[in-house]
Amino acid sequence: MRALFITPMKHPDDPVPSGDRTIARATEHVLRRAGFEVTRASQWTSFLATPDAVRMATLTEDASRECDRLTASVAKPDLIFTYHCYYKAPDLIGPRLAAHFGVPYVVAEASHAQKRAQGPWAPWHEAAEHAIRAATLLLVTGDEDRAGLMQCRGADGIADWPPFIDDTLWPEMPRWSHRGSTHFLAVAMMRDGDKAHSYRLLAEALALVNGQNWHLTLVGDGPARDPILSLFTPFGARVAWRGQLEGLALADAYADADCLVWPAVNEALGMVFLEAARQGCPAIAGDEGNVKTMVRSGETGLLVAPRDPHALAAAMDAMMANPARLQQFSDGARAMAEQATLDAAAARLQKVLAPLGFAS
Repeated sequence: MRALFITPMKHPDDPVPSGDRTIARATEHVLRRAGFEVTRASQWTSFLATPDAVRMATLTEDASRECDRLTASVAKPDLIFTYHCYYKAPDLIGPRLAAHFGVPYVVAEASHAQKRAQGPWAPWHEAAEHAIRAATLLLVTGDEDRAGLMQCRGADGIADWPPFIDDTLWPEMPRWSHRGSTHFLAVAMMRDGDKAHSYRLLAEALALVNGQNWHLTLVGDGPARDPILSLFTPFGARVAWRGQLEGLALADAYADADCLVWPAVNEALGMVFLEAARQGCPAIAGDEGNVKTMVRSGETGLLVAPRDPHALAAAMDAMMANPARLQQFSDGARAMAEQATLDAAAARLQKVLAPLGFAS
């Protein structure tokens, strides 16, 4: 079985680390474990950080040319599989390729926001909606995405797609023993927008924490590094910055922390929570988007009111006051992550594709 793999937002070989790149790579591995020979259809992407009518028109023309190139040069696949389609990165290629080849079109992690139907994002919203309606099957990670997609096309052709991690890249590291002080960790790119907003909320929360026996390690880098790091200057040596970490170094940072903490402003999913859980690191997170699928409040950590530094500070105080509960959350986080493997995702994919004629 052959699958053409499409990534409208970020190609798996993009040089800039991100959760989207991480999930795209893991999804590709899942397809292979489910029995598909995977071909990356194109490096072309439709992503726009801000609405731009001229760029939208240009990208639409580029997509048409790319479709013509692919239909002329690629052998007929058995499946078109797209990862991530939404109003900032619509899939302009997949529907056309599926129609041309006469094969099923599956989209993982599509989202639909009706509020984007008006205003400067309207053309890209319409393009994403077209792909969503054209899909044979939509794989959804959380209830929020499911509700939006059902509003667009009804309940048919929508299946659950639980989050997973590439467990081959994340060996379980030796876990901490409590050291008297509580070691918090934040892991995120340092860029303007939602990430900077989250860092600001985290700094505001630290100023509200009652307990004083804590440390925070920041892991990340990016174009907004200097203004973001300046937010934490008032806390002196209790906040340490380790730059950008990947692979085993990042796994070790998760394992060494008592708790991941992140406000998660506009976080669609938050792979860091699952990466941390793999190392038995529980989390405190703002309850936005589908974060609740990654952090099970009261079991693998705590969810707090979105964008509320007071709620974040109260949760940090609660964690510091109860090391035994931290240990329970740690055990729960690791148990959850042990069920979120490539093999588990591949088995789920085989199950939901079986009605389309794909034998496991």
